[in-house]
Amino acid sequence: MVPLSVAGVFPLGPENFLCALLHAPEKGRFLPVWLPPVEGAQLSARLSGARPTRPGTHDVLSDVITQSGRGVSSIEISSYVNGVFMATLTLADGTEYDLRASDALVLAAALDEEIEADEAVLAQAGLRISAADLATYFNLDIDPGGSAAEGESASGDAAADAEFEQLMRDLGVEEGDLGNED
Repeated sequence: MVPLSVAGVFPLGPENFLCALLHAPEKGRFLPVWLPPVEGAQLSARLSGARPTRPGTHDVLSDVITQSGRGVSSIEISSYVNGVFMATLTLADGTEYDLRASDALVLAAALDEEIEADEAVLAQAGLRISAADLATYFNLDIDPGGSAAEGESASGDAAADAEFEQLMRDLGVEEGDLGNED
């Protein structure tokens, strides 16, 4: 599992849909998780330090977990299927619960727990974003971390990268065709 931090919640695209940008500094990758409006607003409010005057569902669940003495072992983005992130809440006694990723993020914030991602999820859905793009598009001044070493796999799966490279060569695409001749 790879620890993630929530870099922020951002309105993106012409519709201004909310997107939580999760950062895995040790891997130099970001996971963009699109959020339903209510959970996006709740997460954004929690990240800014706001607390609801009355408990919401996530607050009640947080209290039940805490007061039951069972505690949390982990909250993780456990898989990514057909464009949808799945999350898992694991209690200290080993009991697992399936969650929507948006609920996992809000619950992690309510419990002040770290959220993690399976390495396969990062390899499949993670993005590399340059420091310049983070500043331009998200107004973030953070080091993306985990800079890719020469020859390191772009996707996290070196064999798949090699197959893709060979496919592109078979199609007649050369490095210079990609516009990065330097």
